Amino acid sequence: MEIKTDPEFQDLIPKISNEEFKGLEESIINEGCRDSLVLWDNILLDGHNRYEICTRHEIPFKTIIKCFDDRDQAKLWIICNQLGRRNLAPEQISYLRGLKWKLTDKQPGERTDLTSRQSGARLKSIAKEHGVSSRTIERDAKFAEAVDKLPEEERKEVLAGKSRKTKKEVMGIMEREIIPKNKKEESESKDSNALWNLKRWWKKASNRDQASFKKWIDKN
Repeated sequence: MEIKTDPEFQDLIPKISNEEFKGLEESIINEGCRDSLVLWDNILLDGHNRYEICTRHEIPFKTIIKCFDDRDQAKLWIICNQLGRRNLAPEQISYLRGLKWKLTDKQPGERTDLTSRQSGARLKSIAKEHGVSSRTIERDAKFAEAVDKLPEEERKEVLAGKSRKTKKEVMGIMEREIIPKNKKEESESKDSNALWNLKRWWKKASNRDQASFKKWIDKN
């Protein structure tokens, strides 16, 4: 079976340092690949570094196949698997928790009157699972959204904990983009309503009123 890597899946897995990679490579060369690679069909979900090392040195490895209905479920498994590890930077943990909440909250086919209640219950469940408040998970989701809008190099620095920007500053970048957009939409909405009201008045206005309005337009 030809094993494939998926950039979107691989991007969910924090990069290890060069020293960590060399240590892993030395261990696999000396002791073999002890941990199985995890696949969804033929797409690699976990074990990217091991796969690279094993193929380069022609070292045999084992695989485990996972079954998921769609890509979101596969991504959720990767995120949960990564959150179960202890070598993550605080920024990585916050980012992954935020992505987990966004994916968990995407539940198609729910009844509209139950969505808010079910969403709130899921949020509390994730917060309890990670020992934080619901507000923290909501902030994590905003942080994850902001990080994904950063240029690639800056994004990597933030997730590696090497950026000079704080989490609050990173989230502020997105807020500065959203607020003007919302104001623009609000302005456009007001303009649209004003035009609609003007058209409505014009249809009902007398010839005299219409003539007076035209004169006022010409003067102004």
